[in-house]
Amino acid sequence: MPDCHTDPAFSRTLLDLRSRLRVFPVAVAWDEQLRLRDEVKPLAILWAHLRRQIDDRGRYLRVMRIDRPKREAIGSLGEIRFEPGYYVDVGSAMQNLTARVARHLRQRKTRPWHVDHLRRHADEVVPLPIRSPERRECRLAGAFGPLLAPVVPGFGSSDCRCGTDLFRSRDHPFGSRAFHDLLPRFRMRPPGATHCGVVYTGRLASTQSKS
Repeated sequence: MPDCHTDPAFSRTLLDLRSRLRVFPVAVAWDEQLRLRDEVKPLAILWAHLRRQIDDRGRYLRVMRIDRPKREAIGSLGEIRFEPGYYVDVGSAMQNLTARVARHLRQRKTRPWHVDHLRRHADEVVPLPIRSPERRECRLAGAFGPLLAPVVPGFGSSDCRCGTDLFRSRDHPFGSRAFHDLLPRFRMRPPGATHCGVVYTGRLASTQSKS
């Protein structure tokens, strides 16, 4: 399928023009010396699955970098000290996912949420949307939790069963192979899958990918 998670406009265009375009997706592979292998396998395009996944809803991760220690009073959580490092926050938006992600990139908000207090101090913010008709925010937090250190009990989890939606890493999570391997399991789930059990050996890309 086209990558509807990071490039929904391209994916919608391809979906709308599928009857007027001849699209031939193939699987190719490289060896350890980055030489193209001879085998080329044709692939089927899962148009119906793409149509369900491409709706503007789902879950997302926000990766935020804090360069210096910060203290912030956050409602009933009290005053929180945030140590330098990388913070990953888990959220969901079952409608208007694009607008929700754009909101979290802004510094100022009229109705601050827990994560907005941390966002004000972030020197870098990278959103990672996961388009899906399923909410499953707790499943996403539970999967990434073992890779990162949970911080601030109750942060962002007042409307779910998670202990927290905020995790911290001293190093950039994009440098972690486990982080790269896990995210596509949520993004590239096959039709009918009920959990993120897909084996996927790709890598996370911060740039947009069209295939």
